[in-house]
Amino acid sequence: MDGLRAALARYDLTAVVSSADLERHVAHAWLTYQHAHYAQVVRALPGLLDAARSRHATAPEGAAELLVQTYRVASAVLVKLGEADLGWLAADRAMTVAGDDPVLAGTAAVAVGQALRALGHGQLALAVTVVAARRVAPQAGTRRHGGPAGALRDAAAPGRPGCCRARRRLPGRRADRPDRRDRHPGRGR
Repeated sequence: MDGLRAALARYDLTAVVSSADLERHVAHAWLTYQHAHYAQVVRALPGLLDAARSRHATAPEGAAELLVQTYRVASAVLVKLGEADLGWLAADRAMTVAGDDPVLAGTAAVAVGQALRALGHGQLALAVTVVAARRVAPQAGTRRHGGPAGALRDAAAPGRPGCCRARRRLPGRRADRPDRRDRHPGRGR
């Protein structure tokens, strides 16, 4: 964990790796995280963060998305391991890198919302994800941009009391969609 903490505190640049190598390493980090090999992700992230930051600083074409994804996986693993404050820092850095790109900002907002919820700030997490979902909603119909709006809708309403009203106000939600009890006859009746 100390290596990851140090990597988040570092601002110097290292040698630049190719976009293809960086993309492969970021995808591997996500896959490793999804398979719950958190220690392996924590060991890989310091070098991956350094490489992604260096790539973004020296060859920015397409590197912002990779850096946002790197910060997101860092945030996700930190939150999972109980370091939500550092997860929030990584997620906030992802938001900064995303800049004015609504899709990148939307994917970063998912991480911000998860970190804020882990810190006990559910209402703030809801506010962040609702705003980001509204920014992403006009983009949601395109092939490349379909995922973040759905992820933001899911992140915005974690199933706690009071969240359902806010979730109904999110873009992309159909007012006439039957609720879960209606889709499963015999349950909840």
